[in-house]
Amino acid sequence: MLYGLLTGRLEYALSQIDEGKITEIRLRRGRPLVVVEGEKRIHPITDTGRYIVTAEDIEKVLGFATDFQSML
Repeated sequence: MLYGLLTGRLEYALSQIDEGKITEIRLRRGRPLVVVEGEKRIHPITDTGRYIVTAEDIEKVLGFATDFQSML
């Protein structure tokens, strides 16, 4: 569900994770992206190291969630 919605480095960072196992995605501006799979915390890596969340990332994800919710 996530893949194809996100773009750029955030999509690349999340593409390393098995989407079916994700239980939580932690987006905190200026902090490393954290993906939780059950008890395991994953810090996706990009070509420049750990992915650092931007304000734009948060806006995009909230925008997608809002649009998705309105389609239900």
